[in-house]
Amino acid sequence: MRSGSRWWPPFFAFLLQRLLLSLVAVASGFPPLAPATWMRWDSDFYVDIANHGYSALTHCTPDTLYPPQAWCGSAGWFPGYPLLIRILGGSPGAAVLIAAACQLGCLVLIWHLLQRRHWPALLLAAFFPGNVYMAAVFPTPVVSLAVLGCIALCLPGRFNAAALAALVAAACYPTGVLLAPVVLVWALVHRRYTALAVVLGSLLGAAAVLAFLHQQTGRWDAYFLVQRKYGYHLGLPFDALFARLKPLVNQRYRNATSFTTALQTLLSTSLVVLAAVGSARSSFRRSVDASSGTPLPRILEEKTSIVLFSAAAFWLAPLLLGGNLSLYRAEALLLPVVLIVPSFPRPLQLTLLVTAMALSAPMAALFFRGLTV
Repeated sequence: MRSGSRWWPPFFAFLLQRLLLSLVAVASGFPPLAPATWMRWDSDFYVDIANHGYSALTHCTPDTLYPPQAWCGSAGWFPGYPLLIRILGGSPGAAVLIAAACQLGCLVLIWHLLQRRHWPALLLAAFFPGNVYMAAVFPTPVVSLAVLGCIALCLPGRFNAAALAALVAAACYPTGVLLAPVVLVWALVHRRYTALAVVLGSLLGAAAVLAFLHQQTGRWDAYFLVQRKYGYHLGLPFDALFARLKPLVNQRYRNATSFTTALQTLLSTSLVVLAAVGSARSSFRRSVDASSGTPLPRILEEKTSIVLFSAAAFWLAPLLLGGNLSLYRAEALLLPVVLIVPSFPRPLQLTLLVTAMALSAPMAALFFRGLTV
């Protein structure tokens, strides 16, 4: 792939997505060039941590509406992303620049991993479900780039660098540690045992978070104490999934926010299911051809398998936790699944792309109006 063709398609996709978000921001009454436009809810915690460190753990006051025995403080947010903001000066503007650089990096990396000019997959990556959080002051774009980087580095066997990417993902966001089981299963399936260094890197990232929070707050369990009040608990994933999809079929649970976010969850789930089914069919055809004596690559290709394992982990984990977790934000971390989209029939690719683009505008409007968190 020539140097120019390596850069301009991702940059074009990036500009197209940012143009749509900017138009929605203006229509919602917010100037797109103002950093405050891209800050909502948790954004304030990340910027405050970047500038002042972690606040002390305290029991929640009545104005928070949480029980008095619950714990409040900023320890419920991971330190990796605030550290990056601090390095670049600590301002909201710096956080917005980090998001832009990381999102563009994701698109460049996806275009490289696609290997051929699959423009529907690239545009789908730009308008992937939850893409407004790729522009906002959230760790989503940083974690997405780290996950994609880990996948891209594992394939040629650059496991030390992949371990560093896994460490960054785990230090920035709780589900970043999922790269440990993803790469572990992948390494065992393909007998690439030196990839276990990546598992260690991911676990070290999570351990570093706990150690840093202990140093800042005096408690090893500070993160868990703060998060406990949000009602997370292990449960059946399909119960949580059907509860989020309920507004699509039951008017009692339907409003503009619940209906739009349910549509995004349906699209995200469809992408994961289609990727799994398509890969299974492809593997079945390979196994049939292999039985006839035709020399073929491995039944489950390394790139396909690591993407599928990643999609399964990042799709299942939020559903298993339940509680008040915002699925529509977590769904943005399913981004690597676009690498399997070129195997879909072209009409299906275009249908998914048009659907994702159509959902991007109302999801962005909900974000700008503070109706999603």
